[in-house]
Amino acid sequence: MSKITQDKKQSAEMEDQWPVLAICYDFDKTLSPKNMQEFGLIQDLGYDDSPNGMRKFWREVERFAKKQHIDVYLAGMYYFIRKMRKSGMKICADTFRDYGKHVQLFQGVSTWFDRIRTIGKRHHVKIEHYVISAGYKEIIEGTSIFKKLNGVFASTFYFDEDHEHVWAGRVLDFTGKTQVLYRIKKNKMDENDPSVNEHVKKNRVPFRNMVYIGDSETDIPCMQIVKENGGNSIGVYQSKCANKERILEIMKDGRLSFYKRADYSAGSDLEKIVTAIIEKTEKCEKLQIEYEKMQESFKRTIKNQEIKKSKKANAKSKNGSHLDNTARNQNIRTVQDSESVIPYVTMDDIRQWGLRSSTEGACQNFVCGVSPWKDDCNQQDFRTRYLTFWH
Repeated sequence: MSKITQDKKQSAEMEDQWPVLAICYDFDKTLSPKNMQEFGLIQDLGYDDSPNGMRKFWREVERFAKKQHIDVYLAGMYYFIRKMRKSGMKICADTFRDYGKHVQLFQGVSTWFDRIRTIGKRHHVKIEHYVISAGYKEIIEGTSIFKKLNGVFASTFYFDEDHEHVWAGRVLDFTGKTQVLYRIKKNKMDENDPSVNEHVKKNRVPFRNMVYIGDSETDIPCMQIVKENGGNSIGVYQSKCANKERILEIMKDGRLSFYKRADYSAGSDLEKIVTAIIEKTEKCEKLQIEYEKMQESFKRTIKNQEIKKSKKANAKSKNGSHLDNTARNQNIRTVQDSESVIPYVTMDDIRQWGLRSSTEGACQNFVCGVSPWKDDCNQQDFRTRYLTFWH
């Protein structure tokens, strides 16, 4: 193993000990200024390359979904396939990936992921980047940033062994996005793994260590879950776009931690906010580690105290049992026989009556036995008879 390889391995092992900060992004109008299908695909289906042409296509999808009473996301996938077939286009994963190569990104996005990871390393925080989108995974796979991401969760098509389209593989709507957050939290990345709903003792990425960046109402469920559980949600807007008004409304409703312009370049306000979150994560996780250590120490202390208390109680119980047996032999009590009630006396009584120590030993068997007198007598009478009997 070369020194470079060994150093990389040691560095990776060290980073695995750091807290993880997961930054999750919507794609359309969050990382890119338009919907991913608007960078060539819709135009090749015969629509004008203009805002009006794009709106016309999406309105047709909405009307189709409403008329057929089907999910609007499924309607969109069906509508694309139908239009592509009519246009004679080859419908396969590579076709969508080719369109992904033409997707434009906001300023600074191409270098953003590596920069943020570097900032994280300076603060001993491991940064992971995830895209969570209702758009098409096949298109995202063709973009220049795909290999820089830790994971992509998006809608997919199903292609057979001949790479031909057969069906919708997965639809990720705005509620499905929230499940992805729980997968990241619990490290259950297989989208078919039902154990995401099971309780885990320790989460790999707690919500407090998550950042969600989005641009519209479809991101609200994710924004709210992250923010309400101690994480940070950031709304981004374009400088010359109406979505700033939507972001302000979301902010007013308390679903956002911050809102910034969609500028991902070095030194931008967005980078400063994320850097501050990384710094906070470093400090908070140090406190969390100390808190967990204190909790463990506290639990051990309480457990030891309970053990000591239990041992003391057991010892007292054994001692008390011995004293009870002694008391049964020493306390004045009566024994009911067939003819009379016969009193017993204690050794203390004997000492109070002035008997010599030798007499004490001699009369001990009598004290523990039955009086020779069969008639009823009180303690004073018994004392008189007892002393007379021995003297």
